[in-house]
Amino acid sequence: MVQGTSEKERRGFNYHHSDVLRKIPPEVISNIFLAYIEMGRPESATSSATNLATVCKTWCNIVRSTPRLWTTLVIYGRIILSKEAHLFVKQWISRSKALLIDLYIFETRQNHRTFYYQWHEHLTNIQLATVLAESSNRWRSILFDVHASFIRQLCGIAQGLSQLRSVKYGFTCLERSPAKAGSLLWREPISPGIFKIRSELSGSLAEAFNIRVDSLTYLKVKEVSAERCIDLIRSSPVLRFIKIGLTDPVEDAAFIPPPPVVHESLESFTIVLSPKPDSLDRVLSSLTLPGLRTLGLDMVGSQDLNVVEDFLRRSSAPIESMELMYEQEGHERTLQSFQAIAALTPSLIRLTVIFDDILGKHNIENVGTTILKYLVETGKPKHDDPSYTPPLPLLQSLAYTSVRINIPTLIPCNILPGLFPFSTPGSGEPSLRPLKAFLTTECFPLQETYLRALVPLRQAGVDFGRRNKSIESVGGTALTREEGTSARSRRSS
Repeated sequence: MVQGTSEKERRGFNYHHSDVLRKIPPEVISNIFLAYIEMGRPESATSSATNLATVCKTWCNIVRSTPRLWTTLVIYGRIILSKEAHLFVKQWISRSKALLIDLYIFETRQNHRTFYYQWHEHLTNIQLATVLAESSNRWRSILFDVHASFIRQLCGIAQGLSQLRSVKYGFTCLERSPAKAGSLLWREPISPGIFKIRSELSGSLAEAFNIRVDSLTYLKVKEVSAERCIDLIRSSPVLRFIKIGLTDPVEDAAFIPPPPVVHESLESFTIVLSPKPDSLDRVLSSLTLPGLRTLGLDMVGSQDLNVVEDFLRRSSAPIESMELMYEQEGHERTLQSFQAIAALTPSLIRLTVIFDDILGKHNIENVGTTILKYLVETGKPKHDDPSYTPPLPLLQSLAYTSVRINIPTLIPCNILPGLFPFSTPGSGEPSLRPLKAFLTTECFPLQETYLRALVPLRQAGVDFGRRNKSIESVGGTALTREEGTSARSRRSS
């Protein structure tokens, strides 16, 4: 209600509000509550359920009698330090009845130092870990982003984890102790389908966490060696998604490099970071992935371009989505690499090209070795060859950006029209590619003159992502000005 509303008006509002709610069956209201909570982020599920229960007595009764509203439990670091936290958590878990539980434990930056020192002073609530472990046979997914000391205790007492399908560790868990052998070892083996860790993995999943990979379908690791990466893929027979960053080679003298791997199930393979020379080459030279649909490669550290070509030829996969990161646009080596990859990925529909450093507007206009100019030139029809098909003949979406958010990605307007399969005022021949989306870095507002040049492309149906609204706004303003000019001309005549 608006501030200043009289008490009588507030009572009247609440009366009619309650009268409407009384006519809605409780099971309908509970489904509305479930939909409301599912629309938000998982971290807000606990507070959302609590807030709903405090609105009125009717809502409180409905919330308490709906077990599905209590299956997501979110615990923050400050709660872990509370002496009565276990009572709250025990009551919450009891209201979920026998349903499976999604458990999220977060540690805020504000209490990280306090938590760390209080743990070592034995002030942490041990009872909370015990209460949580009592429900471990109902855990469906867990996300831990709290100091490893607390997680290590949970790992030691939790049991009956056969229902656990998703395991995720945040950076906080391992910032003081990387994921090495036995650092967070579960009491009994677990076989999740999803595993994610925002830290370096220096051992196998079995050694570091007691995790079996026979059911693993989704794997995301912040850093792992090339040898460990190959071994993870080889030992995970049903793996469909993997996203990793590469780090230093394994230095263990007893470690045996894995043999080449042919993996039929893997559909998405992304290397987001490859800072060491030859790391990417070592991985790709050992893999054959015939079922690949999505590929992401950090090409900055690649030393041998033939390795990537050989991998694509050997796999012969129907890749539909690809992300490539290069050091700088305009390098002849960059263009050569892209040309070779484009020739070997004819099924590609979505392409993202990221540069560690992107050329400025004037340089990109004058350099003939840019990927954009290559796409424009190869997309033109060849009048002496009516059967000509360009590289990437199915490309529909192109994202072109810089990894550095402080560098604006400004593409000259005279280049853009040649990318698309239709003619606009001032453009040349339409491209043979069915490109209909072009996305760039959105951190910088574009000047009105630049946006105005994009209006014809937007009106023709090109999707510029979040730029659409700005372009359409300028287009409407331009149209209004033209109409005003015409009206003034008519009046003067």
